[in-house]
Amino acid sequence: MSWTESELQYRRAALHNVSPVGAVLLLYDQLVKDLRKAETAMREARPETCAAELKHALLVIQQLEGSLNRDTGEAFVPWLLRFYALLRTNIIDAQVKRSTEILDEQVSLVLDVRSAWQEVEYRNSSAASQITTECSALPHSKSVEDHVRSNWSA
Repeated sequence: MSWTESELQYRRAALHNVSPVGAVLLLYDQLVKDLRKAETAMREARPETCAAELKHALLVIQQLEGSLNRDTGEAFVPWLLRFYALLRTNIIDAQVKRSTEILDEQVSLVLDVRSAWQEVEYRNSSAASQITTECSALPHSKSVEDHVRSNWSA
């Protein structure tokens, strides 16, 4: 897996302008890409390439797992931890059994979870856009913080 300098520059630039959820989406995209490349390599009987792609996929899962804030008390955190553990187990199982079907199932699962993250990103960007629009309409004497405080309710 070698990237050209322009690809690396593009990736660095993309990461500087991305939200935390956007970063998660990029990791999911990379995971799908790794699994599909591994699936292709498995079909073409290129075990070294397949192993390298699956190894990278496992590293991406480790990064996703490590990025979870376990102290939030959010109900989705334990679910995602179980999902990542199952994903890891199934990837290893697919490699041992040389099963492109298992890899294809994992891609489908990852894409389902990615779509949920994408919905979160959409909602976050819509809310941010609404706040920006509301704040731009404020008189210059009222600060953004004052506006947020005046519209906040428990």
